[in-house]
Amino acid sequence: MTSVKLECDGMAGVWERALAASLPASVQWAERDGDVVLIGRQDGWAARLRARMEAGQRRFIVIDPQVGAAGQLSDTIAMAERIGAHIVLCETHADNPAVAPFRVGLNGTYAAATITGQGEAPMGDLVLQQLRLARAAGFAPDAVLHAAADARRALATVQAHYGEDSALLRLTAVYSRAGEAHHRLMLHGRTESASLHLWSDPLARPGQAFHICEQQTTEQPTIYESAHRAALRRLSAASDPVPAGAVLRQWDHDACLAMVIAGAG
Repeated sequence: MTSVKLECDGMAGVWERALAASLPASVQWAERDGDVVLIGRQDGWAARLRARMEAGQRRFIVIDPQVGAAGQLSDTIAMAERIGAHIVLCETHADNPAVAPFRVGLNGTYAAATITGQGEAPMGDLVLQQLRLARAAGFAPDAVLHAAADARRALATVQAHYGEDSALLRLTAVYSRAGEAHHRLMLHGRTESASLHLWSDPLARPGQAFHICEQQTTEQPTIYESAHRAALRRLSAASDPVPAGAVLRQWDHDACLAMVIAGAG
């Protein structure tokens, strides 16, 4: 069995314990010189990523990057492209393993998506989670049409694309300490509708999803899986991974939109 050595940089103890419980036996921890470096989400993650690239590492997973780096990734992107680094983002909701089969099961044309959610996080990060979840479901956020926000809530309408069609995203994010963070994605079309509800569990990521087509309702089996393990598989198994620059540019686009919405008070 070939093992993969993981090294942590800036990850909180709770994340390390949750990750250790979710990974296969073929993955081993390393104090230094890991095959893959996990970069924690805290502010300054982009600078720590550059420092690790300068030190010679080439494979990275960034865990739930915070919006503090929005608009400041040009040097990081340039370095990643120059040295051919492989970078994967592991985002709690967008990388929930329930999202991919949900997206595959979508058959209709959806003119709008509504995302409501709550959690104990700065408003910019809550909104970013919603935009990234929308993108993972097939909606590409473009521009903010209307937004209002304060420290405890944000409302926004965002112009987006779903395939070749234009669509609207309606976002409602609420700061809350009542239970675990969660987001509910609802899609609206002329002949179909769909819903996906995701919770932030530190060990597994349960999701509930269903589709309605005319009078028929199809419920997707509940999936209990770790987003961390899914991200590791994506990094280690891909023969032609998405270029790191494209991954970071897409994230930066969404993070900048999230900051516009969060600052619209």
